[in-house]
Amino acid sequence: MWNFGQNFLILVLIDLTFGEVTDVNFSNLQSTVSELVVAFQQQQMKLDSTTEDLRETKIELAETKNDLKMTKLQLEVAKKTSVPKSCSEVINLGVTTSRNFDLDIDGPHFGLPAVTAHCEIPSGITTIGQNFEVNVETCDSPDFFSADVPYPGSLEQIVALIQDSNTCSQSLTIECEDAPLKHAGTVRFKWIDSKGTIHEQDILGEGKCNEVLRSGTSIDTGSITDKQFLPIKQVLYGPMPHANQRMKITVGPLKCTPSAQSYQHETLKFDGEIDVRKNHKLPQVFNQLGKEYFVKFDIKIDKEFSSPEWLNVFRLTSTDSNCCDHGDRIPALFLHKNKQLTFTNSIGSQGNYHFYFPYELDRTYHIVISQTQSRTGKFEYCTKIDGLNIHCLINDQPRIFENVYLYVSDPWHQSLEGHGKLNNLEINSIGNLNDFRSRIWKLEKETEDIFDQLIPCPTENPNYHYILGRCYFFETQVLDFDSAQANCGSKFPRGGHLFEPTSLLLNKIVAKKAIKVTGASRKWIGVHDKEVEGTFKYADKGVSLAFTPVWQTSNPSNGGGNGEDCIEFGTSEEKWNDNSCERQYMSVCESK
Repeated sequence: MWNFGQNFLILVLIDLTFGEVTDVNFSNLQSTVSELVVAFQQQQMKLDSTTEDLRETKIELAETKNDLKMTKLQLEVAKKTSVPKSCSEVINLGVTTSRNFDLDIDGPHFGLPAVTAHCEIPSGITTIGQNFEVNVETCDSPDFFSADVPYPGSLEQIVALIQDSNTCSQSLTIECEDAPLKHAGTVRFKWIDSKGTIHEQDILGEGKCNEVLRSGTSIDTGSITDKQFLPIKQVLYGPMPHANQRMKITVGPLKCTPSAQSYQHETLKFDGEIDVRKNHKLPQVFNQLGKEYFVKFDIKIDKEFSSPEWLNVFRLTSTDSNCCDHGDRIPALFLHKNKQLTFTNSIGSQGNYHFYFPYELDRTYHIVISQTQSRTGKFEYCTKIDGLNIHCLINDQPRIFENVYLYVSDPWHQSLEGHGKLNNLEINSIGNLNDFRSRIWKLEKETEDIFDQLIPCPTENPNYHYILGRCYFFETQVLDFDSAQANCGSKFPRGGHLFEPTSLLLNKIVAKKAIKVTGASRKWIGVHDKEVEGTFKYADKGVSLAFTPVWQTSNPSNGGGNGEDCIEFGTSEEKWNDNSCERQYMSVCESK
């Protein structure tokens, strides 16, 4: 069916083309327009189909992202509920209150159930069991009275604790009336150790129970301290044939102190502010800092300095040297007088590989330094600040360091003390963690990598770059602000807009990349104050800024009242300038 609009279009085309309407012309053009309409409808159907496919893909990506978030949450729960091996590990996890914990003392590979123990903090003394009391029954026969001493958990776990401890002890208390431990050359009180060996105890404490003429109840107390005979598994007494004889045996809980080796940690964690001072060497030591590890901390610098040139914040080291061999700084963090954080480490063939990051005073940075092995087998060394990767590279010569100490700070430099604060320091040697917890940490990192890969970015085009989980396009065509915003929408499969920085760090990173890709020229970003002068908002989101930007000198100026409502950067790296929205500049686009 032809409608009036189609006939009118044909008449206009004939008039423009031939100047005169004839039946032949009209028929030919009618056929041509019909073909165009059909072609248009087919294209419209393809476009609708493509739009629907993109919508479904977006939904699938959102569902995948939610699934990954749930997986990450489950991993976090699993990590927090994993069973520690010892009270020393409990302390290193940041626990500050003495209480009962389930401990997997023999480690995760043996499959024995955990044992409940009381951890005394901060001493690390481990207590298993409670006072066991038993009254010996009168017996006319020469047989012994015996009683098994109960313990929570398996005996193998308790033996593992004893072997890992510096000292262990178990108390014995005897309350007696006419019931000696030894009488007429015969030892009547005995106990059996974990190996089944019988031990004769002919005297305990002051030996009051052996004074048979003593009237009333006597009490003797002593301790078994030889680790090879602990724990006490069974007590025996006898014979006790007379009705006037009484004996009560009390076996105390097993108590063990941590060994010197307990200071060889797999994990170090210090909540709150760290006492940072020169030559402050902590007693804890990593028996081994593996090829995979991470160091987390918060730092705030609140005072500038011009001398000395460097301040040390912390240093992990396996040597007694300052610099610059492998093992001297693995890693170490310094402040430079030019307001730069300086990260140093053993990377590749360099014992003192380093890079810089400019810091701002009175701002708290959350920093994670890590080295992990990817599924391809390569080791990636990365530094993340406030959730953003600022420096990553492949370490082609990862090393294992033994007997690693922590300084906060080292003896060779002045310290951070008086210029800032170090808080919430956590160090983990992933290779030394038990397999379960190691897998959790690596799965978390792989989950983050999968999030990054959800956003396609055609980086084969030199103007496209993948930065911190988002795709960016650096447009060299000069456009006014509104045209630049519309142009960005066409640069990505799921749409895009002008770059809307959400932090100083992200603003700095993208600005530097923009200068590298398209030169030091003005570039529109997605910020304006069109609605209310001086109230800057994101152009796409329509909400206020998430941070306070750094402006070029004498800006924002609004052009002296001449209406400069749109923001550009690029001539002074990350610094902003307000300008007329009608001016034509390059632009920075980001994917949605």
